[in-house]
Amino acid sequence: MPPSSQSPNILCVDDEPNALIIRKLLLQRAGYTVFAALNCETALQLFKENHFDLVVSDHFLSGETGAILARELRLLKPTIPIVLLSGSIEPPEHSDVADAFIVKGDDPSLLLERVASVLKTASQSDDPEGQSRSLCSHILHLRDGDHVCFPYDNESEQMKAVVEWIHAGLRHEEKCRYFADDNSVAEVMHHLETAGLNVHRECKRGALAFATKHDTYLRSGRFEPNEMVDLLQQDVIDSAKKGFRNYRVSGEMTWALGVEPGCDRLIEYENKLDRLFNETRALCLCQYSRNRFSSSLLMELAAVHHLGLSKSKNSDRWNLRVRRNQFYADMVEDREPQQFQYCFQRDGSRDVIELGTGSGLKETRRAIEARLRAIAAQN
Repeated sequence: MPPSSQSPNILCVDDEPNALIIRKLLLQRAGYTVFAALNCETALQLFKENHFDLVVSDHFLSGETGAILARELRLLKPTIPIVLLSGSIEPPEHSDVADAFIVKGDDPSLLLERVASVLKTASQSDDPEGQSRSLCSHILHLRDGDHVCFPYDNESEQMKAVVEWIHAGLRHEEKCRYFADDNSVAEVMHHLETAGLNVHRECKRGALAFATKHDTYLRSGRFEPNEMVDLLQQDVIDSAKKGFRNYRVSGEMTWALGVEPGCDRLIEYENKLDRLFNETRALCLCQYSRNRFSSSLLMELAAVHHLGLSKSKNSDRWNLRVRRNQFYADMVEDREPQQFQYCFQRDGSRDVIELGTGSGLKETRRAIEARLRAIAAQN
């Protein structure tokens, strides 16, 4: 997203003067208004006294890390996005407190592209359309090891999630693969390009790849769950060898409604995937059309995913279901943004085990997962 007529304000933090000057000039030439800080104390003072649309900070600062600074900034203004920079390919400890992690060795144009992407995401989070905001928020806060069931009603919902999913993966230096089916590869590329992604460049550098059901699920004319799991596992290994921080994949799953032998083994396959992604810490978003899959099958599929997205019956906001074994909790956003209610239940029972409330998407999910572990251990 190029800067608008009212240029976004960026706070740039680095304790290396030359690096700070270069980064400031780079961002200014791209049209942003940049404030510079050589230390955390100055950064905090500037942050308190001015409005910022984004903070870009080096992670390794004298006397304090960028992650610690990010936490302090979050306490002051929790909605301002933060980007951490590091010379290491591997994300530093606690870097997940930021909205994006960027390797400093990247081409400057990639840095600008990711800054623009974070700003675009932040502007969408201020959109009064609750459905778009909550869906994008959930997609952006998914983390390593997540295997997500995503039932969608229409192409607009589907592509909102897909665009955010791939943008997030590229920002985090992950290898992104997409398996097209209902949509052609060209159609998905078009949606990504319309959202501002340079698809050709990302594909050329190997960070983004596309395939169809005939290249993957049905490449032998039938579906064999173990073969597909092996293919994905090899993908994870290959992406690590090529220097990517992690691997994420998303597939349009309507191929499973076909007549090819083995398509009836979908539940078996998703069970295996849940174990694979938990063990490898890679990420997977499984897309299911509500217009094509029956409600009963969607319920079965949701039960074999660690996470599930669903729209609230009473509003257009999206909820997150977190599962551990036969126990689960539905996390529902309250009327106040980033305030959540949740309840713990067990498969096959309508009884509520426990109720709770939380503030912040990441924090609430962590609290739910900790409590689910305790509940599962007690039963």
